[in-house]
Amino acid sequence: MFDWLRIIIVIGAITGAIALICLGCVVWANGASRNLVLAAGALAGAVVLLVTQLYFELKGSLTKDFITAEFTIDRAGPWIRAPNCGKYGSGRMRSELEAGKSVGWRNPAAFTDNREKLNVDITLYSLLLYFVWEQQDWQLSRNSFRGSGHILTETAGISKPNECSIVRAATLRDRLQDAGNLFADATGSSLNRDLCLPPGSSLQLIGNSLVVRSPLIEVWFEVVPSSGVSYTLPGPSPEAPLDAAQTQLLDGQPRYETRLVGIRVTITSSRLRAQSPEMPKYQDWAKRLVDGASEWFSTPEQPPMAKASVSD
Repeated sequence: MFDWLRIIIVIGAITGAIALICLGCVVWANGASRNLVLAAGALAGAVVLLVTQLYFELKGSLTKDFITAEFTIDRAGPWIRAPNCGKYGSGRMRSELEAGKSVGWRNPAAFTDNREKLNVDITLYSLLLYFVWEQQDWQLSRNSFRGSGHILTETAGISKPNECSIVRAATLRDRLQDAGNLFADATGSSLNRDLCLPPGSSLQLIGNSLVVRSPLIEVWFEVVPSSGVSYTLPGPSPEAPLDAAQTQLLDGQPRYETRLVGIRVTITSSRLRAQSPEMPKYQDWAKRLVDGASEWFSTPEQPPMAKASVSD
Protein backbone atom coordinates (compact mmCIF):
# COMPACT_ATOMS: atom_id res chain seq x y z
CA MET A 1 0.00 0.00 0.00
CA PHE A 2 1.29 3.46 -0.94
CA ASP A 3 2.33 5.41 2.16
CA TRP A 4 2.83 9.16 1.74
CA LEU A 5 4.62 9.34 5.11
CA ARG A 6 7.44 7.16 3.79
CA ILE A 7 7.92 9.55 0.85
CA ILE A 8 8.00 12.53 3.21
CA ILE A 9 10.63 10.90 5.41
CA VAL A 10 12.85 10.12 2.42
CA ILE A 11 12.52 13.68 1.09
CA GLY A 12 13.14 15.11 4.56
CA ALA A 13 16.24 12.97 5.10
CA ILE A 14 17.74 14.00 1.76
CA THR A 15 17.00 17.71 2.15
CA GLY A 16 18.12 17.63 5.80
CA ALA A 17 21.45 16.06 4.87
CA ILE A 18 21.97 18.68 2.14
CA ALA A 19 21.10 21.48 4.60
CA LEU A 20 23.61 20.17 7.17
CA ILE A 21 26.34 19.93 4.56
CA CYS A 22 25.65 23.49 3.40
CA LEU A 23 25.62 24.74 6.99
CA GLY A 24 28.89 22.94 7.66
CA CYS A 25 30.49 24.70 4.70
CA VAL A 26 29.34 28.11 5.95
CA VAL A 27 30.65 27.45 9.48
CA TRP A 28 33.96 26.15 8.08
CA ALA A 29 34.37 29.34 6.07
CA ASN A 30 33.68 31.41 9.22
CA GLY A 31 35.65 29.36 11.72
CA ALA A 32 36.74 32.41 13.67
CA SER A 33 33.23 32.84 15.06
CA ARG A 34 32.80 30.76 18.21
CA ASN A 35 29.09 31.49 18.32
CA LEU A 36 28.56 29.99 14.88
CA VAL A 37 30.63 26.94 15.82
CA LEU A 38 28.71 26.45 19.09
CA ALA A 39 25.34 26.93 17.40
CA ALA A 40 26.24 24.50 14.62
CA GLY A 41 27.48 21.96 17.19
CA ALA A 42 24.22 22.28 19.16
CA LEU A 43 22.21 21.81 15.98
CA ALA A 44 24.24 18.75 14.99
CA GLY A 45 23.76 17.28 18.48
CA ALA A 46 20.00 17.89 18.30
CA VAL A 47 19.86 16.18 14.91
CA VAL A 48 21.75 13.16 16.26
CA LEU A 49 19.38 13.00 19.26
CA LEU A 50 16.34 13.25 16.96
CA VAL A 51 17.57 10.47 14.68
CA THR A 52 18.36 8.28 17.71
CA GLN A 53 14.88 8.82 19.17
CA LEU A 54 13.27 8.09 15.82
CA TYR A 55 15.15 4.80 15.63
CA PHE A 56 14.12 3.66 19.11
CA GLU A 57 10.60 5.09 19.19
CA LEU A 58 9.42 4.04 15.74
CA LYS A 59 9.33 0.28 16.27
CA GLY A 60 6.76 -1.79 14.43
CA SER A 61 5.45 -5.09 15.73
CA LEU A 62 4.77 -8.52 14.26
CA THR A 63 2.23 -10.94 15.76
CA LYS A 64 1.52 -14.42 14.42
CA ASP A 65 -1.32 -16.85 15.07
CA PHE A 66 -2.65 -20.07 13.57
CA ILE A 67 -6.28 -21.11 13.10
CA THR A 68 -7.54 -24.54 12.09
CA ALA A 69 -10.66 -25.14 10.03
CA GLU A 70 -12.19 -28.24 8.47
CA PHE A 71 -14.61 -28.87 5.63
CA THR A 72 -16.48 -31.97 4.50
CA ILE A 73 -16.96 -32.87 0.83
CA ASP A 74 -19.80 -35.06 -0.40
CA ARG A 75 -18.58 -36.22 -3.81
CA ALA A 76 -21.98 -37.68 -4.67
CA GLY A 77 -23.95 -34.53 -3.80
CA PRO A 78 -21.82 -32.84 -4.66
CA TRP A 79 -21.43 -30.25 -1.90
CA ILE A 80 -18.91 -28.95 0.61
CA ARG A 81 -19.36 -27.28 3.99
CA ALA A 82 -18.02 -27.27 7.55
CA PRO A 83 -19.06 -30.44 9.39
CA ASN A 84 -20.02 -28.43 12.47
CA CYS A 85 -20.19 -24.65 12.76
CA GLY A 86 -20.04 -24.32 16.54
CA LYS A 87 -21.82 -21.25 17.94
CA TYR A 88 -22.72 -19.96 14.45
CA GLY A 89 -24.74 -23.10 13.79
CA SER A 90 -27.19 -23.41 10.94
CA GLY A 91 -26.69 -19.91 9.51
CA ARG A 92 -23.09 -20.40 8.47
CA MET A 93 -23.65 -24.08 7.59
CA ARG A 94 -26.59 -23.25 5.33
CA SER A 95 -24.69 -20.52 3.45
CA GLU A 96 -21.66 -22.74 2.87
CA LEU A 97 -23.84 -25.67 1.85
CA GLU A 98 -25.80 -23.57 -0.67
CA ALA A 99 -22.57 -22.18 -2.10
CA GLY A 100 -21.03 -25.68 -2.24
CA LYS A 101 -24.05 -27.09 -4.04
CA SER A 102 -23.94 -24.19 -6.48
CA VAL A 103 -20.30 -24.95 -7.30
CA GLY A 104 -21.15 -28.64 -7.69
CA TRP A 105 -23.92 -27.78 -10.13
CA ARG A 106 -21.84 -25.29 -12.15
CA ASN A 107 -18.49 -27.08 -11.97
CA PRO A 108 -18.76 -30.74 -10.89
CA ALA A 109 -15.13 -31.33 -11.93
CA ALA A 110 -14.06 -29.24 -8.93
CA PHE A 111 -15.05 -32.19 -6.72
CA THR A 112 -12.81 -34.63 -8.59
CA ASP A 113 -9.88 -32.73 -10.16
CA ASN A 114 -8.41 -30.73 -7.27
CA ARG A 115 -10.22 -31.01 -3.97
CA GLU A 116 -7.36 -29.28 -2.16
CA LYS A 117 -8.13 -26.10 -4.11
CA LEU A 118 -11.81 -26.60 -3.35
CA ASN A 119 -11.00 -26.55 0.39
CA VAL A 120 -8.74 -23.52 0.09
CA ASP A 121 -11.34 -21.59 -1.89
CA ILE A 122 -14.22 -22.31 0.49
CA THR A 123 -12.00 -21.27 3.41
CA LEU A 124 -11.44 -17.87 1.76
CA TYR A 125 -15.13 -17.65 0.94
CA SER A 126 -16.01 -18.45 4.56
CA LEU A 127 -13.56 -15.77 5.74
CA LEU A 128 -15.44 -13.22 3.66
CA LEU A 129 -18.70 -14.48 5.17
CA TYR A 130 -17.18 -13.91 8.60
CA PHE A 131 -16.23 -10.34 7.70
CA VAL A 132 -19.68 -9.57 6.31
CA TRP A 133 -21.62 -11.12 9.17
CA GLU A 134 -19.42 -10.44 12.19
CA GLN A 135 -16.99 -7.62 11.28
CA GLN A 136 -19.11 -5.39 9.08
CA ASP A 137 -17.82 -2.28 10.87
CA TRP A 138 -14.29 -1.87 12.24
CA GLN A 139 -15.77 -0.01 15.23
CA LEU A 140 -18.44 -1.99 17.05
CA SER A 141 -20.62 -1.51 20.09
CA ARG A 142 -21.70 -4.67 21.92
CA ASN A 143 -24.46 -4.86 24.54
CA SER A 144 -25.16 -8.06 26.49
CA PHE A 145 -28.56 -8.74 28.00
CA ARG A 146 -28.61 -11.47 30.64
CA GLY A 147 -31.86 -13.31 31.12
CA SER A 148 -32.85 -16.41 33.05
CA GLY A 149 -30.79 -19.13 31.43
CA HIS A 150 -29.63 -17.23 28.36
CA ILE A 151 -27.59 -14.24 27.22
CA LEU A 152 -28.48 -12.01 24.26
CA THR A 153 -25.67 -9.96 22.70
CA GLU A 154 -26.50 -7.17 20.26
CA THR A 155 -23.75 -5.76 18.05
CA ALA A 156 -23.93 -2.52 16.10
CA GLY A 157 -21.49 -0.54 13.98
CA ILE A 158 -20.77 2.95 15.27
CA SER A 159 -18.46 4.36 12.57
CA LYS A 160 -19.46 7.59 10.86
CA PRO A 161 -19.21 7.77 7.05
CA ASN A 162 -15.97 9.77 7.25
CA GLU A 163 -14.46 7.05 9.46
CA CYS A 164 -14.86 4.32 6.84
CA SER A 165 -13.25 2.97 3.73
CA ILE A 166 -16.26 1.26 2.18
CA VAL A 167 -15.79 -2.09 0.44
CA ARG A 168 -18.93 -2.78 -1.55
CA ALA A 169 -20.56 -6.21 -1.66
CA ALA A 170 -20.03 -6.25 -5.43
CA THR A 171 -16.32 -5.60 -4.84
CA LEU A 172 -16.08 -8.69 -2.63
CA ARG A 173 -17.48 -10.80 -5.45
CA ASP A 174 -15.05 -9.16 -7.86
CA ARG A 175 -12.16 -10.02 -5.53
CA LEU A 176 -13.20 -13.68 -5.62
CA GLN A 177 -13.52 -13.56 -9.40
CA ASP A 178 -10.10 -11.94 -9.90
CA ALA A 179 -8.48 -14.53 -7.62
CA GLY A 180 -9.99 -17.41 -9.64
CA ASN A 181 -11.95 -18.57 -6.59
CA LEU A 182 -14.41 -21.38 -7.36
CA PHE A 183 -17.07 -19.66 -5.24
CA ALA A 184 -17.02 -16.34 -7.12
CA ASP A 185 -20.28 -17.20 -8.92
CA ALA A 186 -21.84 -19.01 -5.98
CA THR A 187 -22.17 -16.18 -3.48
CA GLY A 188 -25.96 -16.01 -3.73
CA SER A 189 -27.33 -13.60 -1.11
CA SER A 190 -24.72 -14.32 1.56
CA LEU A 191 -22.17 -11.61 0.65
CA ASN A 192 -24.81 -8.92 0.45
CA ARG A 193 -23.43 -6.24 2.79
CA ASP A 194 -20.83 -3.53 2.44
CA LEU A 195 -17.84 -3.46 4.78
CA CYS A 196 -16.64 -0.45 6.74
CA LEU A 197 -12.85 -0.71 7.12
CA PRO A 198 -10.58 1.91 8.72
CA PRO A 199 -9.95 5.04 6.62
CA GLY A 200 -7.46 4.43 3.84
CA SER A 201 -7.83 0.62 4.04
CA SER A 202 -8.19 -2.04 1.37
CA LEU A 203 -9.16 -5.72 1.21
CA GLN A 204 -7.49 -8.01 -1.31
CA LEU A 205 -7.34 -11.69 -2.23
CA ILE A 206 -3.80 -12.64 -3.21
CA GLY A 207 -3.27 -16.29 -4.10
CA ASN A 208 -4.31 -18.31 -1.03
CA SER A 209 -4.48 -15.21 1.17
CA LEU A 210 -6.94 -12.57 2.29
CA VAL A 211 -5.17 -9.32 3.16
CA VAL A 212 -6.58 -6.29 4.96
CA ARG A 213 -4.27 -3.27 4.76
CA SER A 214 -4.70 -0.02 6.67
CA PRO A 215 -2.25 2.86 7.20
CA LEU A 216 -1.45 1.59 10.72
CA ILE A 217 -2.05 -2.19 10.65
CA GLU A 218 -1.92 -5.01 8.11
CA VAL A 219 -3.71 -8.31 8.79
CA TRP A 220 -2.77 -11.23 6.53
CA PHE A 221 -4.81 -14.48 6.51
CA GLU A 222 -2.94 -17.18 4.56
CA VAL A 223 -4.77 -20.47 3.95
CA VAL A 224 -2.46 -23.47 4.35
CA PRO A 225 -3.64 -26.90 3.10
CA SER A 226 -2.77 -29.96 5.16
CA SER A 227 -2.39 -33.66 4.42
CA GLY A 228 -5.00 -34.59 7.02
CA VAL A 229 -7.96 -36.33 5.38
CA SER A 230 -10.74 -38.38 6.96
CA TYR A 231 -13.27 -40.44 5.02
CA THR A 232 -15.98 -40.39 7.67
CA LEU A 233 -18.67 -37.74 8.09
CA PRO A 234 -18.18 -35.98 11.46
CA GLY A 235 -20.80 -33.88 13.15
CA PRO A 236 -24.56 -33.73 12.78
CA SER A 237 -25.79 -33.70 9.19
CA PRO A 238 -29.15 -34.13 7.49
CA GLU A 239 -27.23 -35.65 4.58
CA ALA A 240 -25.69 -38.46 6.69
CA PRO A 241 -25.98 -41.92 5.10
CA LEU A 242 -28.50 -44.44 6.39
CA ASP A 243 -26.24 -47.45 5.97
CA ALA A 244 -22.61 -48.29 5.22
CA ALA A 245 -23.28 -48.92 1.51
CA GLN A 246 -24.06 -45.24 1.03
CA THR A 247 -20.59 -44.15 2.15
CA GLN A 248 -19.00 -45.24 -1.14
CA LEU A 249 -19.31 -44.12 -4.73
CA LEU A 250 -20.07 -46.52 -7.56
CA ASP A 251 -16.36 -46.92 -8.31
CA GLY A 252 -15.67 -47.89 -4.69
CA GLN A 253 -14.07 -44.55 -3.73
CA PRO A 254 -15.12 -42.90 -0.45
CA ARG A 255 -18.13 -40.64 -0.83
CA TYR A 256 -17.26 -38.32 2.05
CA GLU A 257 -13.97 -36.54 2.63
CA THR A 258 -13.14 -34.17 5.50
CA ARG A 259 -9.94 -32.14 5.23
CA LEU A 260 -8.17 -30.01 7.80
CA VAL A 261 -7.13 -26.54 6.65
CA GLY A 262 -4.84 -24.10 8.44
CA ILE A 263 -5.00 -20.32 8.40
CA ARG A 264 -1.71 -18.59 9.18
CA VAL A 265 -2.43 -15.11 10.52
CA THR A 266 0.15 -12.31 10.59
CA ILE A 267 -0.52 -8.87 12.08
CA THR A 268 2.04 -6.20 11.18
CA SER A 269 1.88 -2.71 12.69
CA SER A 270 3.41 0.25 10.89
CA ARG A 271 6.83 1.31 12.11
CA LEU A 272 6.43 4.84 10.76
CA ARG A 273 3.24 5.33 12.82
CA ALA A 274 4.19 3.30 15.87
CA GLN A 275 3.45 6.18 18.26
CA SER A 276 0.21 7.31 16.60
CA PRO A 277 -2.53 8.02 19.20
CA GLU A 278 -4.81 5.89 17.00
CA MET A 279 -2.56 2.82 17.18
CA PRO A 280 -4.23 1.20 20.27
CA LYS A 281 -7.63 1.39 18.55
CA TYR A 282 -6.24 -0.27 15.42
CA GLN A 283 -4.48 -2.95 17.45
CA ASP A 284 -7.75 -3.75 19.27
CA TRP A 285 -9.51 -4.01 15.91
CA ALA A 286 -6.88 -6.37 14.50
CA LYS A 287 -7.01 -8.55 17.63
CA ARG A 288 -10.81 -8.67 17.39
CA LEU A 289 -10.53 -9.77 13.75
CA VAL A 290 -8.24 -12.67 14.62
CA ASP A 291 -10.04 -13.75 17.81
CA GLY A 292 -13.37 -13.66 15.98
CA ALA A 293 -12.01 -15.66 13.04
CA SER A 294 -10.69 -18.29 15.44
CA GLU A 295 -14.14 -18.55 17.01
CA TRP A 296 -15.82 -18.59 13.59
CA PHE A 297 -13.86 -21.66 12.48
CA SER A 298 -13.85 -23.43 15.85
CA THR A 299 -15.76 -26.70 16.12
CA PRO A 300 -16.48 -29.08 19.01
CA GLU A 301 -13.73 -31.59 19.63
CA GLN A 302 -13.76 -34.48 17.18
CA PRO A 303 -12.06 -37.88 17.56
CA PRO A 304 -8.60 -38.10 15.96
CA MET A 305 -8.60 -38.80 12.25
CA ALA A 306 -8.24 -42.53 11.79
CA LYS A 307 -7.30 -42.47 8.11
CA ALA A 308 -4.93 -39.68 7.22
CA SER A 309 -3.80 -39.53 3.62
CA VAL A 310 -4.05 -37.43 0.51
CA SER A 311 -6.39 -38.47 -2.26
CA ASP A 312 -7.02 -36.31 -5.26
